[in-house]
Amino acid sequence: LCSFITANSQSKTIDTLVDVGNHKLHFKIVKGTGMPILFDSGGGNDGSVWNSILDKTAAITNATLITYDRAGFGKSTIDSLQTDESKHGIISSIEDLEIGLKKLGYDKEILLVSHSYGGYLSTLYASRHPKLVKGIVLIDVNHNYYEDGIIEKEVATQDQLIAQWKINNKGTYFMAKTIIETVKIMSKISIPQSIPVVDFVNGIPYLKKPEEIERWKECHKKFVANNPNVTGITAHDCGHGIWMGNPPLVINTIAKLYANSSKQKAEILDRALQYAITACNEEKAKDLAEDLAFNH
Repeated sequence: LCSFITANSQSKTIDTLVDVGNHKLHFKIVKGTGMPILFDSGGGNDGSVWNSILDKTAAITNATLITYDRAGFGKSTIDSLQTDESKHGIISSIEDLEIGLKKLGYDKEILLVSHSYGGYLSTLYASRHPKLVKGIVLIDVNHNYYEDGIIEKEVATQDQLIAQWKINNKGTYFMAKTIIETVKIMSKISIPQSIPVVDFVNGIPYLKKPEEIERWKECHKKFVANNPNVTGITAHDCGHGIWMGNPPLVINTIAKLYANSSKQKAEILDRALQYAITACNEEKAKDLAEDLAFNH
């Protein structure tokens, strides 16, 4: 385990590579005092996609925040000598994560935040560690959208892309080569209903066809309807990356869910409220400045 530590006025940030067996996972850890929050990125992304909301989330919750890159993405390496595609699938990904968290000492109680494909990892982790996961924030995740033959049709259109990824993007290549099996595995796994969940769905669909958009929305509606411990939120005027379109909405949702499992609940909620007030006012000031600049 090799790492370097940088300190600032708020917290320490640890950048580290963890050996998980034949390859290494890159973790970024913003050290805090409370239960950790793990962020899982979408397909094709690494942990850096979360950088824009880490400082505010840390300041409000005082939690340890963990982002990481799956094998073959970002700074994480991949065992390219392993040609068995099943060894690069979703089960390998969750096993990598479990080894990494255990080595880092974060294999205890935790809150999960995930985007898109990352929702599969949150679902898997929760199903394997139901007593440790204290809450999950799902941000426009796939749910069962790709079932019923949808994923097979998608993969059939990507032959040229997959050939390119095999040369220059091993992480995406193996994700694409195992995605049909991933969807099959995930169709049989669900988040235990004892775990509180917030499920975001986009207000600006990233899918193009009306039937695709409707199917995406329906998958989220059914997920909310089938679990009394799930709160559904439509993020209006936001695309697929909801935390980028409306940072306060996501940050305060994380803070509220986190507060429910914290002894400092009142203090966390107070900081979240103060942030909401400030963020709302700053947004108005920004809009005003843009209007003035446009009119002149």
